[in-house]
Amino acid sequence: MKIHLLLIFLFLNGSTYCIAQKIETINPEGLYFKELKLTAQRTAPAEIKFPFSSIRIIDSRFDTSKIGFLPVDNFIQDKRNVFRKIRFKGGIVKPLQEYYNDYYKNSFQQNGFELLIVMKRFWVSGVDYTRDKRIVLTNSLEANTNLYCKWEYYLGKDGHYLPVKRIDTIMQVNDEMAQFIDEEFDERRLGKFKFLLKAMIELNDFEKKAEVFDKQPKKTIEEITVYNAKRNELVILKDSILKKGIYLSFEEFKNNKPSIIDYKEEKTRYKIFKAERYLTDNQGNLINNYWGYSDGEVFRYGKFGNDKIFRVGNTFEFFVQINNAEANSSTPVTTRDKIKVWFPYQIDMETGNIY
Repeated sequence: MKIHLLLIFLFLNGSTYCIAQKIETINPEGLYFKELKLTAQRTAPAEIKFPFSSIRIIDSRFDTSKIGFLPVDNFIQDKRNVFRKIRFKGGIVKPLQEYYNDYYKNSFQQNGFELLIVMKRFWVSGVDYTRDKRIVLTNSLEANTNLYCKWEYYLGKDGHYLPVKRIDTIMQVNDEMAQFIDEEFDERRLGKFKFLLKAMIELNDFEKKAEVFDKQPKKTIEEITVYNAKRNELVILKDSILKKGIYLSFEEFKNNKPSIIDYKEEKTRYKIFKAERYLTDNQGNLINNYWGYSDGEVFRYGKFGNDKIFRVGNTFEFFVQINNAEANSSTPVTTRDKIKVWFPYQIDMETGNIY
């Protein structure tokens, strides 16, 4: 009876994975969504004015289904199910576009111009590449959250668009987003995140471009769409299979062209249910410092434990087991215990970085 009740509880709680499921078969895309309600509780100050009448957004990211992963409280302590995929309530583009147009509705000029934003990157992550050249993975669920943005701006009128600016930046959000993940995006609780969203609009000078709009070469929306689509024309995204072999760099992966074709995959078992994979050449020599490898069916990302990757949209994602520091208040003095938590990551198909 207890077993039946446990199974029912797991089902109702939304746990996606079977307890006995093997590590290499787990896909982050199986995580559930958490939706953030993004609304404008007020309008922009009267002194903020823009030379356009509306804001339009195009999502040209490799994965258009979410804006990242964030941890949530997990009652059953399933360390493979601590994270949720994040999006706004109603999707990505529509809520963000509505937020901007509502907040700035008194800042617009009804002159027929529109601001077109093409999002190439919009992602929240615990990874911060500004700190170190080496990739340092998040090792705590309490780590600060970083917002990656790569946006291109166009000023448009009558179907023609003038390129204005491109912003490629990373900004720190802190842990607000995780703390209030089930709450409304109000100005008090998530003011910093909204501040960053506003900064992506207000820190740009659109007046000068509006003044020279008629004199500058412009693009049609079709030309912009075709240009954006080219970023998805990577060999690895168009080929039906991942070629067998060892890939020494992201460039080799992107081109589906491994440097080392002949190799052997070995395993060292150090616990009853734990095994570590390693690669050797035909002479038995250990192969190190590879980006990833494929047996022709499964591809494994090599840098943090040969984790199996899964395609989502026009990119790939995977789990990494990381020792997370967790507070233990069951002892007289609160201590920090280390437990293995499954952290989801995605590959940026432009840079090869993970976040």
